Amino acid sequence: MRNLSFVILTFLALSSSSVSAQDEKVAEKPARNIFKVNLPALALRTYSFQYEFVVSKRVSLAFGYRNMPNGSLPFQSSLLSLSGSNDQSTVDAIKNLKTGNTAFSPEVRYYFSKKGYGNGFYIAPFFRAATYNASKINVAFSNGAGGTLTIPIEGSIKTNTFGLLLGSQWSLSKWVSFDWWIIGPQYGTGSGSLSGVPPQTLNVQAQTELTKQLNNISIPYATKKVTVTANSAKMDIDGPWAGVRAGLALGVKF
Repeated sequence: MRNLSFVILTFLALSSSSVSAQDEKVAEKPARNIFKVNLPALALRTYSFQYEFVVSKRVSLAFGYRNMPNGSLPFQSSLLSLSGSNDQSTVDAIKNLKTGNTAFSPEVRYYFSKKGYGNGFYIAPFFRAATYNASKINVAFSNGAGGTLTIPIEGSIKTNTFGLLLGSQWSLSKWVSFDWWIIGPQYGTGSGSLSGVPPQTLNVQAQTELTKQLNNISIPYATKKVTVTANSAKMDIDGPWAGVRAGLALGVKF
């Protein structure tokens, strides 16, 4: 009878140990989903989110979305100070300008850390499709008769770029993560147009002056084609496009 009791107790102890070990394995199972918010972007009135799905120990897929609603430029006073211009037309141009953008950025991440599963240093090749909008770009020019006219132009530019993001992610707790997008240079192409209607019919000299002013607008590396008529102005933009991604994202794991 004692032997039977010993066997039963031993069996129960082994079963309990097995269940505990299984529970520990379940508890240690890493979260596969992480939803993140890029915190510094909020200061630029931009809403930047990312969803990451952990595929394996080394690999995950991430999908980012960014939206900056059309509005005034952030930090206008700082921009005016940096410009160092006392010209009222420059001040008014910065104050009146409205801008916004949206972007969608899928990426594939490879983690180098032994811990893995969305933790440690990573590299992430990515693609970004973005649209940049601008309105109330006031361009002043001579009317050809000793006076000055101003034409407001607006439009958008669509870009497609490829890049490589370097970053590092940490688990702050079972449910919280912190992702540092260290640097993500990108390069590709962009195209779009800006156009406007002058406040009055333009004579030949005024058209020439407006064409000159539009050609003076600097867009690095892009090719511009300016077309001005008596009642309209348009600037087509096409060419290379470059940029850099960076951010500090707080995430929720589930």
